[in-house]
Formats: sequence, C-alpha cells, structure tokens
Amino acid sequence: MQRSVSLVKKPKVDNAVVRFLDLEEERRILAVAPEPLRTAIIISIHTGLRDGELRRLTWADVRLSERVIVVRRTKSKKDRVIPMSHTLFELLDALPRRMNSPFVIPNPETGRQYDRFNNTAWRNVLKVAGVANLRWHDLRHTFGTRLAMAGVPLVAIRDLMGHQSVQTTMRYAHFAPSNLKQAVLALDGQFFGDSGEQVPCRSHSRSQKQNVAKEDSCQNTQSIAL
Repeated sequence: MQRSVSLVKKPKVDNAVVRFLDLEEERRILAVAPEPLRTAIIISIHTGLRDGELRRLTWADVRLSERVIVVRRTKSKKDRVIPMSHTLFELLDALPRRMNSPFVIPNPETGRQYDRFNNTAWRNVLKVAGVANLRWHDLRHTFGTRLAMAGVPLVAIRDLMGHQSVQTTMRYAHFAPSNLKQAVLALDGQFFGDSGEQVPCRSHSRSQKQNVAKEDSCQNTQSIAL
C-alpha cells in the first residue's frame, strides 16, 4: 500500500544565487561604459527591464509628464507600468530623440532596434571595470535586490518586475533580513516587556469597550504589526 505522504508534492524552492551590483561596481562600470551602453545600463538598473523589453522600448511608452514607463510585449503577455525614479526621469528627459527611430536606445548606426546589450562591448566594459561574474540579466536582479533592501513589499516588487508568481520574487526576500527581523520582534514587543515577563492585558474603560466592536477577549484587542 502506497503511503499517503508520498503523494504530497514538495514545494519548489528557488535556490538560484542572485548576483547584483554593489554601488562601487556600478560606479566603475558607468565610468568606463560608452554610449549608448551606459544609458542602457542605467535604465536597466532603475527599471528592471529584461533585455528584450529594453530593446523594444519606444518613446511612445515613455510618459515623462506622468513619470512612468509602459512596458509592452512582456514575458507574462501583460503590459505593466513602472514609475520613474528621479535619476531615471532626469536621464530620459535629457536623452536626445532620433528623428528616424522610435526606439529609446536605437542602434546608433541604423536607427533600428538594438540587436542585444549582452555583447562584446558589454563584456569589454566589465573587463576594464574589473567586475567579474556579472551577466546583463543581473542588472535586473540589481533592481529587485535594491527594492527588497529598501523594504519594498515582495508583492510590489513582483508587479514592478512583471513576475507571474510571487514565488519567483521570493529570491529577493532574504535581502531584507533586518525588516523581517523587526516584523517578528513585534511579537515579543506586543506580549512581553523588556524583562521577559508577560505584559498583562490592559483593562478598558466602559467607553473604550463600546468602541471595540464584538471583541471577546483582551488578546483580540491587541494589534500585531507584521
């Protein structure tokens, strides 16, 4: 007889190592990157756009007045909107348009869609900058990682990056350990004092009780901020 436990599927865990740029690596790369590669790098870091999404980006989808970028023909088949950071807005606002091309970063020789950013020029920049083991796609990881470090909720990161499932976004969760630690410590602060002794439930006045609708116990009146 087959054991029922064997019928339970184990959840998939994303153990992929996330490589991202630190600020010093970013500084060195931008110091040696030629145009239009330098502009493409900055846009990638500030939007998390995939290589193809960035190559297809047109000025029609750059809405400077609203300070957003509309991303179309995405991997999830759904358009998404990415607000501009101040750095990104200043960059795009000053970026010249080419009369013969609708693309934000066209091929400088033909005006057509850029072939690919993960090219020889990119690899040469990494070599000169002394940055190892970095793929073009890791600029997208840099976007997600920095958002997580800033305490941005994973659901918001999922929407900004266009992930179909938050499980994909979970790869960035461990980059915000201090935020998660503070959330869990709220449990101790809620029910225990600094000495470790349990804090008794506060009594409520009659008027306070009337303001608490259908609360059956003092525990239910406690609020845990997670």
